[in-house]
Amino acid sequence: MNLQQYYRRIRDCEEGIASQDAWVVSEATADGGRDGVLSEVPRRVAARLIVDGLGRLAAGEEIERELARRESRRPCTGAVVQERIAVDARGKKPAK
Repeated sequence: MNLQQYYRRIRDCEEGIASQDAWVVSEATADGGRDGVLSEVPRRVAARLIVDGLGRLAAGEEIERELARRESRRPCTGAVVQERIAVDARGKKPAK
């Protein structure tokens, strides 16, 4: 495939993506790329991943699951940050 065709395919794919950012699910690759990893990327990057066969657009339920997973981890992250602030403010780790 020549470069003009390659970039035309990327532009065509990019036009098919409605929003500025898109959720992409990675595909397994021969060099160790993991299958099923969700990422939110700009539309241009998503189009390139799809054309290169490295990913596909995520379905609505996959996105909802990922957002729920991230939200469930948020309180844990907040507790860790609060502990670090307490360590920095007192110079030692707080007693539990």
